[in-house]
Amino acid sequence: MTRPSSRSVAACWRCGVAVAAARISTECILHGRPRGEGGPWRSWRCPACRTENGALPGPRGGWLLYPVEGLVAPGLLDRLRSAAERRRLAEAQAWWRENAWRVERFRRSGAASDGPARTARERPSAAPPRAARPRTPKRPESQRAVRRPVAVSGPRAVLGVPEDATPAEIERAWRRAAKRLHPDRAARDPAAQAEAHRRFLEVRRAYESLRREAAAQ
Repeated sequence: MTRPSSRSVAACWRCGVAVAAARISTECILHGRPRGEGGPWRSWRCPACRTENGALPGPRGGWLLYPVEGLVAPGLLDRLRSAAERRRLAEAQAWWRENAWRVERFRRSGAASDGPARTARERPSAAPPRAARPRTPKRPESQRAVRRPVAVSGPRAVLGVPEDATPAEIERAWRRAAKRLHPDRAARDPAAQAEAHRRFLEVRRAYESLRREAAAQ
């Protein structure tokens, strides 16, 4: 398992290829994101395995590369991914199980640093995506009420959203599913195209049903 990087070099979380921190500083991409969802974040694509890494700046010009997915348990729509995508997601989950606490420690050290590489205005962008932050320890069973999982069925199960999903979350789930299941992206084999068309229509009907339900409320 790849460990977080040192000050002068960083390593791709998936293939372990080492890269100079100065190169990441030059090639990383800044992504805009609302402050309520964690603020801006950076990504860097590994030239060896073409995996997109989250790029977290730390003190004295150091960088840490982490998976942009994998901390949250996969939903229903993740089962429709290809075998290669599911394998990459499983690798990312294993990485987070071992390194989540190191990511948080690295982020805090970067936020506390007054080095010349980053100004106070830039520090909020050092935070990784919200889903990638380690979860707080659970309270003992005796101190908290037992919550039973709520079974999701119907259109919400098709879209892979929880029972209390907001309209915005339903919209995002529909867009992701539409991109993944659109018949134009299926193989040229007639059977594969027919199956993709069937799945696309099923997801679209679920989305339209939830939209009508929200409009009636």
